[in-house]
Amino acid sequence: MTSIRVKATIYGEQLASGFRNMRVNLVLTDDNGHVFRGEVNLTGMEPGELPPSGPAIGSVSSVDFNLPNRPFMKKYGTGMSGAKRFSLLVAKMTGGRLSATVPRAEVERVWNKMKPLMGGSFNSAYSNRAKDSGWVDSPKAGQYALLVGWMEILGDGAESKNTNGK
Repeated sequence: MTSIRVKATIYGEQLASGFRNMRVNLVLTDDNGHVFRGEVNLTGMEPGELPPSGPAIGSVSSVDFNLPNRPFMKKYGTGMSGAKRFSLLVAKMTGGRLSATVPRAEVERVWNKMKPLMGGSFNSAYSNRAKDSGWVDSPKAGQYALLVGWMEILGDGAESKNTNGK
């Protein structure tokens, strides 16, 4: 059994109904010294109210990473901006794992094989905008990785259950 140390910073607002909406910044450290960080939005509930069952709409478990690239991008990326499509493609190529990285050249190669579906040729501005939005990071030159907030691109109700990088 692995123990985890948790450090949380909570930001919230009191609502008229007495509930609190909170944003929690978490830093988790496991026994091996691996550090995981992320941000979660929480919504207050009535006493006795049951949370919704099943995966949230847009949760990692509702995204089919086994689809081939083109059907995946068509299913989940229709109507997205270039930065969102870039983030979605990185998500597809990493299988939604936060700990995985993908080479820039590979993202560009896969993107350019789907130009009509992607809205044109790869543009590095998309990666910059995705980084600015907190959806991806570049931990090393020429490498991209997902950040916890990448699920925002899938719309309301999106939340990542995949914050441990597995």
